[in-house]
Amino acid sequence: MPKPIRVFFFLASPFLFGFATLGEGFAAETLNPEHEESGVDFKDFSQKRRDLIAQHLHLNPEISKRFWPLYAQYQVNLDHFRLKRREVLFDLGKGLDGMSDEEAKEYVMDRLELDEKRAEITRQYFQQLATFMSYRNLALYIQLETKIRVFVEAGIEESIPLIQ
Repeated sequence: MPKPIRVFFFLASPFLFGFATLGEGFAAETLNPEHEESGVDFKDFSQKRRDLIAQHLHLNPEISKRFWPLYAQYQVNLDHFRLKRREVLFDLGKGLDGMSDEEAKEYVMDRLELDEKRAEITRQYFQQLATFMSYRNLALYIQLETKIRVFVEAGIEESIPLIQ
């Protein structure tokens, strides 16, 4: 893993994992200002994420003018998904011990639906980016987004006990 990515994850570790157990920690990757009451500096995390992406993509000024507005819109679109995912996970955390089979089915279906919606949003976004970016740069960008997302989600999932 390149050093800047390792540094980002090292610096983000206490931020992400330290707050993953808080109710608002489920939205650790969100840009939504509603989550500021948790005490987590989401703007700082978002800026570090953006800086990491900019450092690796090396966008020229013309492509940069087109990329960053789409990036911002993508993050806003994902915020709706992230908040719904947070609700599902938060509800799950409330009733693990007494979960019925029907509740478990609802949880499974909700998780699958969220995964499908995230993939659909990402596919649409990457189709837009492909109109002006090389697929090589898109491949690098999706690697970066995936690494960040997996890192964040690992912290979230770590805080949720297994169903008994």
